[in-house]
Parts: sequence; C-alpha cells; structure tokens
Amino acid sequence: SMAGVYAGFGEAWTRVIAPSPVVRWQEIVVTQNQPLPTSRVLRVYANADPSSLIPDSDLPGNGVGFSSNRIDISGLDTGTYPTLVLGITLDTSDTATSTRIDEITVHSVESETPLSTSFTWRGTKSIGSMADFSPVYKHSYATTSDVNGQRQFTNVEWDTYYVLASGYDVREACPSHPFAVVPGTVSSLRMILTGDTTNSLRVVVTAGGLPLRDATVTLTRSGSTVQATSGCGQAFFGGLDAEPDYELTVSAPGYTPVTVTPLSISGDVVEEVAL
Repeated sequence: SMAGVYAGFGEAWTRVIAPSPVVRWQEIVVTQNQPLPTSRVLRVYANADPSSLIPDSDLPGNGVGFSSNRIDISGLDTGTYPTLVLGITLDTSDTATSTRIDEITVHSVESETPLSTSFTWRGTKSIGSMADFSPVYKHSYATTSDVNGQRQFTNVEWDTYYVLASGYDVREACPSHPFAVVPGTVSSLRMILTGDTTNSLRVVVTAGGLPLRDATVTLTRSGSTVQATSGCGQAFFGGLDAEPDYELTVSAPGYTPVTVTPLSISGDVVEEVAL
C-alpha cells in the first residue's frame, strides 16, 4: 500500500511445506483479520509450480478455493502429495481497507503404529431380545484388523456401528464413534486405541459442527488434569475413579468457555461439548 491506499488484488505463496516423516495430513488452520469488504481464498498446490494445483478429485473444492478458516486435508494421499504449497488470493473493494493473515498452520501426523487385533463390528438395530431382555443385534461380526490395522466392510446396511475391541478403550475416533453409515456412501473410520481402564472419559469438542483442535480441556476432582484436544477435537482421560462429582471445563481462544458440572464418571463415558 501507499499512504493507506491498498491494491484491490494480491497474491501470496507459502514456502514448500515438507514435514518428514509424514504419514497423514490433517488440517489447515488460518488465523486472520478480515474486515468487510475484503475477501480471501486459499488453494492447495503440490509444489511451488502454479500448475500443480491439487485437483478436486483429490481435494474437493480446491479449484474454487477455500474461504473458511479451517480446511480438512485428511483425505490427501501423502504418497502422492508428500509436500504442499498454499496459494492465497486477497481482494478488497475498498482500497482504504485490507485483510490481514496472521498465521497459517498445517497439521500433520508423523507416525502411527498399526494395530492388528480382533474386534466386534456391531450395529444398533435389533431383531429381538434374550430372556434377560438384552438385545439380539441384527449386525454383529467378530473379525480382525490386518497387519496395516485395517478392515474393510462391503455392502454395509445403514445403521450406527460400534467397534468393540476387548482390552482397549477408544482414545480417539475420526469422524465419530459410534459411527453412522449412510445409504449410498463410501466412508472410513480411523481410531486410536489405548489400554483398557475401568473408568474413562473421552471428550469430543466441536465448533460450528466441526472438530476443534487445540482446545484446552480441564477435568477437576481433588486436583486438575489438563489436556489439549487432538486433530479430531478429542481428549482422553483414563484410569479415573467412578465418582459423580467431576467438573469439566473446555476453552479455546475466541470462544466462550463451557463448564459441565457435576459430571458423573462410571465406565467408559463420552462427553460432547460444542463451543
């Protein structure tokens, strides 16, 4: 700009983003000051060549570009895209006003250990009940994940399903657990398991219906335990006592904190908090 007069259009490029090692891309988070009447669009490229724009077939919406502050890139294949470059276009219809980007963060996962284990894939639809009134589930399959920690199911009937692995608690589940299968879709569930404890709490934090990363989750009862939410907006507390009087507080910059009290813990509890 010159003497407070800004150009109506501008472009900016990041350096090549090349984490090593990288087994999975997660999310792009943009922190910015965007007053009216300015706009910003971000696109993702494979490298510094402007012709390397990642196609919509690999990153839906990338051709038009993203104006949201959080962009899910978890579907990108790290073998095809081991590096990324971000291109940003900035516009203003008032040359006395400009948008400002303070920070762009690209989240990725360095390593994961596949877990080959037996588990039960169980739906929630029932076809009757036992003598003790426990349900007889329509879909309940005992199976095993392969050496890559994966198991594929085909012709799955729409329902909400649980993954039940003996000896483990669910530490994180993306996008959710239990997992809803919708008719006519192909979808995936990624889970991180941890050793089973009798009483545990998994907190799922969302904002605007999306997982909120790096929120601060504080669990209090005769002392406090603090965690930051993961890439899927979740925090896990294991080895808890079965008590009815825990207090849970979730906070994040730019959001109003939420406190849940009293929170009763008995068994494996999942608490969803929307900021």
